[in-house]
Amino acid sequence: MKAFTSFVACASMLVALSAAQAGVVVEEHESVTRGGKSSQQTRTIIVQDYKQKMTTPSEQVITDLDRHLLIVIHPTQRTYLSMPFPPPMNPPGAMGPAALFELVFHRSGTSRTVSGYRCQEYKASGRAASGDYTVAGCFSTEAPGASDFDAFDQKMWTELKGSRLSVAGDFPHGVPLELDSTTRINIASIPGLTPQQAEALHKLVGADSLLETRTRVVKISRRSLPPDTFVVPVGYTPQSAWPAPGAARPPLPPPGTKLPE
Repeated sequence: MKAFTSFVACASMLVALSAAQAGVVVEEHESVTRGGKSSQQTRTIIVQDYKQKMTTPSEQVITDLDRHLLIVIHPTQRTYLSMPFPPPMNPPGAMGPAALFELVFHRSGTSRTVSGYRCQEYKASGRAASGDYTVAGCFSTEAPGASDFDAFDQKMWTELKGSRLSVAGDFPHGVPLELDSTTRINIASIPGLTPQQAEALHKLVGADSLLETRTRVVKISRRSLPPDTFVVPVGYTPQSAWPAPGAARPPLPPPGTKLPE
């Protein structure tokens, strides 16, 4: 009987440890239309506690809210860039200062099903230095790991308050299973652009200044994550980080090690 009790206790401990290492994995499809041209890509977002990793075909972005770090990994070049979070503004080559977004969501009162989960519809509109924009999304608090995803997002928006990336208003709770946004870019209204930067941006945008983005979750699940999920791969070369104005360059996490606790 004593041996059986010990077995149950050990099994319970293993289950608890496994649950502690579980994360939320969100697989998305993104479509972007800009200047009359469309592009599509898949994107995976992994959240565990207050760490997030976003993976696209070209890069990986790790956000560690506990350590206030943002790490951008480029697998093709085998390099990575580390900077404080919120990231400093006006890095070398940046086109003018970032703008304070005014974004207030309003619940429409309707709900629907996206990828098998019920979600509530919200809409918002606002203005930034780059132009006017609208956002429509369907947020779910019932999808697997929604509370974990939501906790990370709410902390992130809190961390961004007071920075040039802050957003006025509250972000809806839950996982955005579908998110559509449109931005009417007004190059002339963007402060801080040199004539050369304005010309480069005009060539990028083209005659059609409308930027449309649609993101849809195709799968969301809770999974046990491997230990190296939030690790800079071994052998990757650090790039110079963008220091905050008047601040010393932040230390780079050593390759192959977890982000410091």
